[in-house]
Amino acid sequence: MDKFTVRNVDGSVDMAASSALYLERLSQWVSQNEVANEQIEAAVNDAFTEHKSVIPTDAMVNFVVSRLNTSPSAFSTVSKRVRSYLKAQRDAGNLHLVQGPHGGLVRATG
Repeated sequence: MDKFTVRNVDGSVDMAASSALYLERLSQWVSQNEVANEQIEAAVNDAFTEHKSVIPTDAMVNFVVSRLNTSPSAFSTVSKRVRSYLKAQRDAGNLHLVQGPHGGLVRATG
């Protein structure tokens, strides 16, 4: 808490200034580490357009992270975000996971 705590001249905590500082830093973090679903969706569509076959999940994640120009410091966070997006799309029936040695993700048909 200390790095976000702003104090008044009498040493008491300035709640408004502390809240504003936290919100500012959180906004900076989000802008550097979060990716909108629409951006991920566009990159996934690009992958299927460029590669007309089954795409292994790890390859899809790397393709999307690369397409999003993710910085090395945000790679892990964005990779997890992309994996969550892909799982949600599988759960919704928009993507299917093909099992086996040549398995991976495919678009749902129909």
